[in-house]
Amino acid sequence: MASERAAPFSKLSVFFPMWNEEAYIDRAIEAATTECLSLIDRNEILDYELIIVDDASTDHTGKLADEMAASDPHVRVVHHPVNRKLGGSMKTGFASAPGDLVPFEKYAAAAQSLVRPASAARALQNGAPNIERADKLVQLIAKQKGLSHPAIDAQVALVDERLAANRKKAAA
Repeated sequence: MASERAAPFSKLSVFFPMWNEEAYIDRAIEAATTECLSLIDRNEILDYELIIVDDASTDHTGKLADEMAASDPHVRVVHHPVNRKLGGSMKTGFASAPGDLVPFEKYAAAAQSLVRPASAARALQNGAPNIERADKLVQLIAKQKGLSHPAIDAQVALVDERLAANRKKAAA
C-alpha cells in the first residue's frame, strides 16, 4: 500500500516578536528564509511570509525590519507605537498571520530543546516544586492551532508527574 502524501500548506506564516533586536534580526530572518525555501523545495509549503513585530524598539530594529521588507516581498513589518511586551507582540503576530501555520519562533526553538537537559530539568531533578514551563506553553499554543505532538505531550506529562512528586515531598 503506497503512503499518501499530504497536500502542501498554501502559505506558512512565521512571526518574530522583536524589541531592540538589531544584533539578531538579520540572522533570524536569514535562518527563517533558508528554512522556508527548504520547505518549498520539499513541496511542504507553497509560499511563506515572515512577519516582524517591532515592539517600539529604541534601537535600529524597526529601521532594519523596514529595509528587509522593502527588499523582500516575503517580509512584512508591524510596528507597535508603544511597547506592548511579549504578550502583546504575540497577539499581534497571531492576528497578522494569514498563513496555514503560525509558529512562534522562540517557542518553536524551546519545543525542539525539550529533549535536552536545561536549567528547568536540573531544578526538577533537585526537587523544585515549581519551575517556568516552556513545555506547557508550547503545548497550549499547539492546541490553540489544532495541533499536537506525542513527544511534547509525553514531556508535559513527565514534568507534571515530577512536579507533583516534588510538591508532595516538599509538603511532607
